[in-house]
Amino acid sequence: MTSNRWIINRIGLLNFWYYDEEEFDFTGGRLLLRGANGSGKSVTMQSFIPLLLDGNKSPERLDPFGSRARKLENYLLGEEDTGENERTGYLYMEFKKAQSDQYLTLGLGLHAKRGRPMDFWGFALTDGRRVGRNFQLVKETGEKVPLTKQELKNRVGEGGEVHERQKDYMAMVNRLLFGYDRLEEYDELIKLLVQLRTPKLSKDFKPTVIYDILTNSLQPLSDEDLRPMSEAIENMDNIKSRLDQLQESKKATDRLGREFDKYNTFLLWEKAGKYLQSAEEVVKAEAEEKRLESAVEEYIQLHQGAEVKLATLKSEQEALQVKQGELMQHDSFRIMERLNKHTVDLAEWEKEKALKIGAVEQKEEREVKVRTDLTQAQNDLGPLKTMMQELWAELDALAKETCFDEHFFILADFPIDPMAEVDFVPLKKELQRYKEQVRKILAKLREEEERNRAYDQAYGELEAAKKQQETAGIAFDQAEQLLFEIKEEFTEKVYAWRQTNRFLIPTEEEMVRLQRTVNQYPEKSYDDLIAVVRAVREEQDKERLTAISNLSAAKEGRIEILQSKEGELAEWLTKKDPEPARREEVLRNRARLKEAGIPFIPFYQAVEFRPEIPEELRGKIEEALATMGVLDALIVPAKYQGKLGRSPQGAAEQYLFPKLQLMTADLANWLQPAVGSNSPVSAEEVDLVIRSIMIEENPDQLYLTEEGRFGVGGVLKGEVSAVYQSRYIGVEARRRYREAVIEGLRGEVAELKGEIAQFGQKIRTQEEQGRALAAEFAAFPGKEDLETAYATLRDRELTLENKKKAVAEKAERAEAYYRKLKETKEEIRELTLKIQLPVNLEAVTAAEDGVEEYADTLRDLETTHTKYLGKRANLSALEERLAEVEGDLDDLRYDLGRLNRLIDRETQVIRSLRETLEQTDYQSIIQESEACLTRLAAIPQEREAAAAQAQSGKDKAADTKEKLAGLRRKMYFRRFYAGIRRQGFAEECNLGYVTIASVQDNLSALAKRIREEYKDYRSETKSPEDYLRVLQERYYEVRHQLTEYRLTLDYLFNPVTAEGEESGLPTTPDSPDAPHRDVELTAEERATLNQARAELKRLDIRGRIQGRDVNFQTLAGFLADSITENEKLLRDSDRQLFEDVLANTISKKIRAKIYHSEQWVGKMNSLMAAMNTSSGLTFSLAWKSRAAETEEQMDTAELVSLLKSEASLLRSEDFQRLAEHFRSKINQARKGLEEAGVTKTFHTLVKEVLDYRQWFEFQLFYTKTGERKREMTNNAFDRFSGGEKAMAMYVPLFSAVYARYEAARTDAPRLISLDEAFAGVDENNIRDMFRLLEELELNFVMNSQILWGDYDTVPALSICELVRPNNADFVSVIRYRWNGQVRELVTSDLVARELTAEEAIAR
Repeated sequence: MTSNRWIINRIGLLNFWYYDEEEFDFTGGRLLLRGANGSGKSVTMQSFIPLLLDGNKSPERLDPFGSRARKLENYLLGEEDTGENERTGYLYMEFKKAQSDQYLTLGLGLHAKRGRPMDFWGFALTDGRRVGRNFQLVKETGEKVPLTKQELKNRVGEGGEVHERQKDYMAMVNRLLFGYDRLEEYDELIKLLVQLRTPKLSKDFKPTVIYDILTNSLQPLSDEDLRPMSEAIENMDNIKSRLDQLQESKKATDRLGREFDKYNTFLLWEKAGKYLQSAEEVVKAEAEEKRLESAVEEYIQLHQGAEVKLATLKSEQEALQVKQGELMQHDSFRIMERLNKHTVDLAEWEKEKALKIGAVEQKEEREVKVRTDLTQAQNDLGPLKTMMQELWAELDALAKETCFDEHFFILADFPIDPMAEVDFVPLKKELQRYKEQVRKILAKLREEEERNRAYDQAYGELEAAKKQQETAGIAFDQAEQLLFEIKEEFTEKVYAWRQTNRFLIPTEEEMVRLQRTVNQYPEKSYDDLIAVVRAVREEQDKERLTAISNLSAAKEGRIEILQSKEGELAEWLTKKDPEPARREEVLRNRARLKEAGIPFIPFYQAVEFRPEIPEELRGKIEEALATMGVLDALIVPAKYQGKLGRSPQGAAEQYLFPKLQLMTADLANWLQPAVGSNSPVSAEEVDLVIRSIMIEENPDQLYLTEEGRFGVGGVLKGEVSAVYQSRYIGVEARRRYREAVIEGLRGEVAELKGEIAQFGQKIRTQEEQGRALAAEFAAFPGKEDLETAYATLRDRELTLENKKKAVAEKAERAEAYYRKLKETKEEIRELTLKIQLPVNLEAVTAAEDGVEEYADTLRDLETTHTKYLGKRANLSALEERLAEVEGDLDDLRYDLGRLNRLIDRETQVIRSLRETLEQTDYQSIIQESEACLTRLAAIPQEREAAAAQAQSGKDKAADTKEKLAGLRRKMYFRRFYAGIRRQGFAEECNLGYVTIASVQDNLSALAKRIREEYKDYRSETKSPEDYLRVLQERYYEVRHQLTEYRLTLDYLFNPVTAEGEESGLPTTPDSPDAPHRDVELTAEERATLNQARAELKRLDIRGRIQGRDVNFQTLAGFLADSITENEKLLRDSDRQLFEDVLANTISKKIRAKIYHSEQWVGKMNSLMAAMNTSSGLTFSLAWKSRAAETEEQMDTAELVSLLKSEASLLRSEDFQRLAEHFRSKINQARKGLEEAGVTKTFHTLVKEVLDYRQWFEFQLFYTKTGERKREMTNNAFDRFSGGEKAMAMYVPLFSAVYARYEAARTDAPRLISLDEAFAGVDENNIRDMFRLLEELELNFVMNSQILWGDYDTVPALSICELVRPNNADFVSVIRYRWNGQVRELVTSDLVARELTAEEAIAR
């Protein structure tokens, strides 16, 4: 091993499949599972790798063949007929550091209940606890019951982690074991392990298989990576769906609208005609009324004038008759009268002639001038008309350029009839409104441009901040990983420290606490770490100090004893005879007796054993006497006994007084007096005392027997030990005893001295251990690396937090700019909703200039038109004036001819009359008489005429008055009828269902325009009922397509709202000043009015938009606007998808993955180039770009080159190129799916198109010794030998795995699993395959039906043979171990010998 790497040590199953509880041990990270088909070797292996590495429970991941047939819960519950409905199981995998006793355990808890989703939780033990040793997955309740999820959480506690989400579990495993910077890299490793696990991989191998394996092991874009694209796609799909729905609704409304428009137009045209007809009838009636009123007035005046004239004529007649009688007397007066009359007439005619001649001369001069002016006016009109046409054409072009549509409505007929009165005010108003709107749009576009700039800048700053955050995040992750690795190293140092210690050795439980504390650093400080060790040290110091104290105390005790013994020895050496031990009270009393002069002798000094008494009996006798207190009791002479008195307080004594018993066996049989002549007590007194003690049992006496029994007065009884040796009775006994005691004391003194020396040595040893303990405590790994790593982490965490805050601030700023930009875009959309003008700054700026130019041109046109109209009016006036002058000249010339004739006639008459009068002389009389006669002749006729006139005037006045009254009654009805027609037409116009040009405040002119504009309806043969029927049919035909808008078809202007009640229509005549308001209408007239009201009723179509009731035109406009808006949104979304999202977001992900993949291929090639194969083969791998498939598509090299470029540096044509490429790929994929009859979502299509793995292809090359490099084709592979094929297959795959592991942490385990390993490879080549695994330092678990794995290239291997006879519901395991030389069966004894003491106790 090149480092202290984690290696897999053990795997276990609890209550899973057919395992109740089973463990599989690895040897050096190697395990081979053997067994027949169905034995469970594949199930066992796949239950751990990769399942326990990422927690992915997908069925295809569990089955080596990729089948989805069996789910994980099937391995818990089995088939439905097994009766198992609920079960909890566990899988775990234990890792151990190669060079220390660190352990790490991963596991999955599974709870399955039939018919419900399976519950899952993953856990890790990070504090060194081990399953089945000091951590149990079961609880003992009479039987082993697996822990529930909560129970496991409680039991794991702070010594590990528990996760319920697969992603979190996978991240935990990566963090604890592998340490990949990105979880995607770890996922790539897992994918490769899954591919490598494929059963019988080597059996049907071709180079294309390895390409598929390598391609599939690359990390695709995740759903999270595709989230912006998915959101954009989803948004586009929603918009497209909504657009399709709107377009379908629009088609339906168009179909219905066409019929509704026909219906509306026909109704408007019909109501206009009826209104005009009724209005014309009223006008005619009003004209007739005025005529009749004038006629009545004229007839009355005629009657009155005629009556006055009759009276005047009568008086005149009477007077003239009298005068005529007088004048009639002279005949000549008549001649004179005639002469005068003709003279006067002649003068008048001559005067009039002179006037007429003057008038002719003036008129002729006027004629010349008018003709000159007329010619000039005609010459002036041509240029003005040409100028107007040019100005109108210029306006027309400008209107088209600026999309000013009102121009075409208001000035549509202008060039056809320039004489038409044109009101430029509405156009100027519309132009001003449009100009303001264009200016608003332009201002908003400039605002949009500015906000776009601001947003782009803010977005660029946000992207830069994100990059900084990403860099800071990577730095933080690296610091976090560094801290994790430092903690791992620290843990390794702690284990190494523990192994080197002699005294400061924490227990396994304390090591668990210590490792748990390390794992919790920095939440728990270094002081918490050292506290665990300090507690161990303090405990040991306490024990050591206690031991020292105890040893010192023991030493002091031994010294005291030694001193005592030495004193005792000295005393014995100086002492003549030994004496029994005496209490202080006894010594005090004997001193008192001595002071009192009372002689005494202890019993033992006064007696001696008879010579024949054996030693055994002597011991019994002395022991019995000592026990009864007789041995050292005093014998006092009889004469002093009376002086004894009572012992004072604090003094005590035992005395012997003789009590002789006759005819009994006494102690004299064994003892005899031994006092000398100088003894204070006589032999006789001693003998009496001896004889007072019986040697047979006597309830009334003091006795002792040969057997060692003794008693006192029947009250006290006892028995000696029979091991006592005589010490005090007899001189010889005392001598022996003295010598023995002295010898014993000397021995004790020597022994005590030895013990004291030993205690001193032990104390020194403890003190030495204390110093060693302090040194070992001081050698505990220091905190510097931890604190440095943590300081780095804190610093980078602070940096990351600052970067996150910066990103948040810039994101908020960018979002604020985006909201403002969006608001501006929405305002622009609303402003341009009904304008066909291209919505861009250039076009609207040009439109603003165009509108200004239009305004200037319009002013020129208006001025020119005004001039033209003035000139044209002047021309008309001149033409009229010329015609008038010419007419006047004709009249004057005619009058001059007539006057000449009259003058000639009158001159002749006058000449004749003068000649006659000169002859008569009665001129005056004649004249007067003629006058009277003339007048008298005229008066009767005048009287008759005046009388007839008076009567006629009277009759005509009466008749006309009668006609006027009848007319006025009819006019009341006509006005009423016309009011209904007028209001009906007005309300129809007000509906706005038919677009008509406005005629200011002139409903009649509007009606005439409508009748003229839609005059084709005059030839239409359809009736209103026909239009109504077709409309209803179309309504019911399309209604189901517009259910969203809740269409209704109902009547408007319905005159009857209740029985007999009329509403909504006029109830009085149209003119408020009309007379005869009290006129009663006839039944026929009322029926006609009701019929007119009923004819105004019409169908109306309404709908609802966002809860608001609207008419059909508003609904149709809403649909059209919504389609325009959604089409624009779709275009914007399309642009965002292919520019913003793809180029700015996803391309970064793709770039990173391509770069990562290229690095991986590079590592594989470096490894394969350095690899030494026995066959001399070397291999290399290429990851080549694919060529473009169509002209619209790019080849991978060009595509990747664009994607590798920064989005800010891409040109618009680059974006267009990318968009065309991916659109082409998507369309191509869609077409392929359509041809195959397969349906996929657009999201899936895009995900496949963006699968960068398919943009490249792998190519494997090989080189034989002395030959050039060749591509590994299927044909080349088929020509290889078995060993070469195996190498060609496994070298790239193992290299790929090795390269993946090289990117992991240095202490990461290197695991692979092989199902039906090396099937189809011969023995010699299998040996090389194992050698390759060892060279690459890959740990493995593999299974095989026939493989044993006991090759010399395998240093050690655990082999487990699984036996499941006849598909039994249990699996038996036969274990073997290969040690590199011998394969041996592993028995329970062998396992027990290899267990540590702690493991043995645990088991």
